[in-house]
Amino acid sequence: MEDNDTSERCIPWEPIPRDANRYMVLNVALFEQTALSGHGTPISLVVVSSHKSEHPRGSAAIAWHIALQKVAAYRSCDITMWKGARPYSDVISKRLDVALWEIQNSSWLTENVSAERIARTHHYVIASSFDVFEIAAASWESEELGEWRRVRDDLRRWGIR
Repeated sequence: MEDNDTSERCIPWEPIPRDANRYMVLNVALFEQTALSGHGTPISLVVVSSHKSEHPRGSAAIAWHIALQKVAAYRSCDITMWKGARPYSDVISKRLDVALWEIQNSSWLTENVSAERIARTHHYVIASSFDVFEIAAASWESEELGEWRRVRDDLRRWGIR
């Protein structure tokens, strides 16, 4: 039987370790678009989350750099707060714990990315504590930067934050 399901599906995207990829724990500390000529402007993010480490308390705020290349489109907005109780089952609430997603069969991609680029473009979602970022990009790279306290001090010293 052939699977012709074209509905949107969210799958966890893991540019950082799974235990750090948690909604309401992960925050976007820096979102930067680099102006370069050519197709697809790169986007650079610094995300911060609690991560199990060699830290004496067992976890520390760690920063990661995520670089997305050949960006075709992006958008961001505030996450509005829900009023009242959320009627989620345990299965759904476990899925909502993830902060970084890839959307398969994205209708947003088909609306915002040219037909010749769509086959090479992915729809990534980053749900920070109070903001959501959606990025249409061809590829990504990530690297751990270290403890957030040190990274934050370096960014300030360089005049970035």
